[in-house]
Amino acid sequence: MNTLDSLSKISVKLLLKEPFYGHIMSTLVKKVNNDVSTMGLILTVDGRIELHVNEAFWSDIPENPEHHYGLVKHELLHFIFKHMLAMDAYQHITVFNIAADLVVNQYIHSDQLSENALVLNVFPGLELLPDQGLKYYYDKLLSLYRNNVSDSFSENPDRNILKDLLEEKPESLKSHEMWKPVLSSSQKQVFKNSVDTLINQSATRLKPDQRYSLPATLQEIIRFSQNHGRALVSWRRVMRLFSCNSSKTCIKNSIRRASRRYSTVPGNKITRRNKILAVIDSSGSIGQIEYEMFFSELYHIYKTGAEIRVLECDTEIRNVYNYRGITPESVQGGGGTDFNAPLDYANTQWRADAVIYFTDGYASVPNVVPRSVVLWVISQQGIEAGSGVWDMLPGRKVKIN
Repeated sequence: MNTLDSLSKISVKLLLKEPFYGHIMSTLVKKVNNDVSTMGLILTVDGRIELHVNEAFWSDIPENPEHHYGLVKHELLHFIFKHMLAMDAYQHITVFNIAADLVVNQYIHSDQLSENALVLNVFPGLELLPDQGLKYYYDKLLSLYRNNVSDSFSENPDRNILKDLLEEKPESLKSHEMWKPVLSSSQKQVFKNSVDTLINQSATRLKPDQRYSLPATLQEIIRFSQNHGRALVSWRRVMRLFSCNSSKTCIKNSIRRASRRYSTVPGNKITRRNKILAVIDSSGSIGQIEYEMFFSELYHIYKTGAEIRVLECDTEIRNVYNYRGITPESVQGGGGTDFNAPLDYANTQWRADAVIYFTDGYASVPNVVPRSVVLWVISQQGIEAGSGVWDMLPGRKVKIN
C-alpha cells in the first residue's frame, strides 16, 4: 500500500472512531514530499494548509497501524491548537517544540504513541499538571533550563533529560521544522481564519453526543472558533448611524405666497434638528482611555451639527453642560450606577431626540420608560451581549470592541 492510500485509510478510520479529527483530516491536502524529513503541516503562500509526508519515513515506521493513526492525530492536534502560528512568540524554539508536543500527546492514547514520545511523566520532578496551555509547559521547561544552564554535572534527572533533548533533537520534533516562524501579520491572520473555518465546519458536522464527548479543552476551542467567525459590529458606525437617524425635520409656514412663475413655496421654512443627550457613567468603572474614545466619536457627531448635552451621572446627576467639541479632563462622580435619573431628565427637563448612554451596564434595569430612542454604548469590560441586564435594557445596545 502506498503512502497516500495509507493516509486515506487512516482518514476513514478517524471518521468512524473520532469524527471531529476525521472531518479535519478530510479537508487537508495530503502530499508525498521527500524534501521533508518526517511528516508535518505546511503553510502555503496562498493560505492553504497541507499535510506533507516523507515516503521513506512513513514506510520505516514499525508495522503498527495504531502508530500511524497516532502520528496523524498528533499533527491534527498541532493544527487545532494553532501551534504552527505560535512559534515566533517564543524565544527558545526547541523548548517550544517540546512544550507543544507535551500539549498534544495528552489527547492521544498511549498505544498510539511511539516509545520515545514526549509525555508529562518524561519530567517527573517538574510535576507537570495535565490539560494546561503551551505557555505553562514552556515556562516550566525554560525555567528548568535556565536554572541549570551553567551546571554541566547536574544531578537533576529532569535537567539531564531536557539537556539530551536539546542536544539530540529527537525525530518527533523534526515535523516542526516545516513551520515557518516568520510570517507577516496579514499572513498570520489568513492562516488563523483558515484554521478557525475548518474547525467550525468540522464541528457542525458532529452529532451532539460526538461533540460533547470531546475533551473540555477542544470544546472550548470549537466555541472560540465559532465566535471568532462572527462579524464584529463597529460601535463607531452604530453611533453615527444612530445619531443621523434620530434627527428630526421641522417645517414652518409663513404668510408668503407661492410663486406663480417658478412654482416655489417660499413660505415653507425647513429646519433640521438633532438634540442628543449624551450620558456618561461616572461611577469610576470605566477607564480614561475609553472616555477619550467615546468623546472622540461624540466630536464627529457634533461636527455634523448636532446639539449635544452631556450628563455625568453615577447614582445621581453630578454635572450637566452643553458639549462644544472639547473633551473634559475628568468626569465627576464615583460609586454606584443608577440609570433612572438621566432617563427622567431626558423625559422632563430636556426633550432630546435621542439618548446615548455610555456605561459598563452593571446596574439595575431602569424603571423610567424613555420617551426618546436610546443607544446603550457598553464599555469593553462591561456586561456581555445576551446577559440578563443586556436583554432588558430599553433600546439598542452595542459594545466597544
